[in-house]
Amino acid sequence: MAVHALKPAASPANTDRARFNLALAHCAIAGDARDALPSSSTIHDEIAAGEALERAQVVLAMAIAPDHATLAKKLRLTLSWAGVHPAVIDSLVADVSALDRRAKA
Repeated sequence: MAVHALKPAASPANTDRARFNLALAHCAIAGDARDALPSSSTIHDEIAAGEALERAQVVLAMAIAPDHATLAKKLRLTLSWAGVHPAVIDSLVADVSALDRRAKA
């Protein structure tokens, strides 16, 4: 059996999911890199790490969420980074979850 037969078929949903997961991974890596800076790091290192995290967050914010569950995760992350109150975030995530339940019904 050819290896390409084992790969999922290319589709917009698979492509969107892969792009979203890649953007999410870049955010995690940039956040970890920023958090791992030693206390002796220079201000330039801290600024560069912060800018890298901000760029990764922008890419994630622009990534298409392929389903409701992913959209809920994206909302929770991007709104918490923006400083939105947790109760507002929980309410919006609950609305997205309700849309997901209605779509599946």
